[in-house]
Amino acid sequence: MSEWSRAIAKQIAQLQQKKYRALNRQFLVEGPKLVEEALLQNRFPVHSIIGTEDFLEPLHTARKNIAFYSVTARELKKISSLKTPQGGLAVLDMPSTHESPHGSFMVYLDELQNPGNLGAIFRSAEWFGVDGILIGEGSADPYNAKVVQASMGSILRVPFAACSYEDCDELYNKYQFVGADMSGTPIQELSPARPVILAIGNEGRGLSMEMRKRLDHRVSIPQHPSGEAESLNAALSASIIMYAWSTP
Repeated sequence: MSEWSRAIAKQIAQLQQKKYRALNRQFLVEGPKLVEEALLQNRFPVHSIIGTEDFLEPLHTARKNIAFYSVTARELKKISSLKTPQGGLAVLDMPSTHESPHGSFMVYLDELQNPGNLGAIFRSAEWFGVDGILIGEGSADPYNAKVVQASMGSILRVPFAACSYEDCDELYNKYQFVGADMSGTPIQELSPARPVILAIGNEGRGLSMEMRKRLDHRVSIPQHPSGEAESLNAALSASIIMYAWSTP
């Protein structure tokens, strides 16, 4: 068991902030389910695990070369992002480089700013077999604690990478770009040929002008004639289109 200290506590607590995650190339996963899943995957090396004795006990034999820190519930609360900590958390190392995802069906997030939506899209992407997620400029940090929690572990398995508009230009000759837009072609009338990239826009403003200039098509999800809702949630819209275009 490694020795806990105020300096280590401060360093881990700082990982709740984006600038320190980027500086240290580390992020957090919290709770027994996510920590166990972190130990099963190989994309993000587990640097250390911090938790109460009950939380740590079944994990000791999981892997070597991982620092284990036993803390009290009070100490855990000081470093956790959760109002009610779930016994422990793990510090994961980010890869030195993110290999650009590739495949026949990917999702591009265009200034998507809500961490909960981003996490939910990761979860749906895994469920529907999407090959990867491209995270555009102005989008939420995928390593944000709320994104990680909302993804329910999918962020550990679904390939993703940052993708600027210039990066999109390099993909333009290989993929069709289809944007989710309320004035687009009804989804039942559009079956884009693979490979395709589905662009999901900002929660309030929709797709940016930069992305609109790069679209081959726009697709919409028609509302029921009796409906009066203003719009669908971005993550829900993305999930419906992923389902419609997923291959059994």
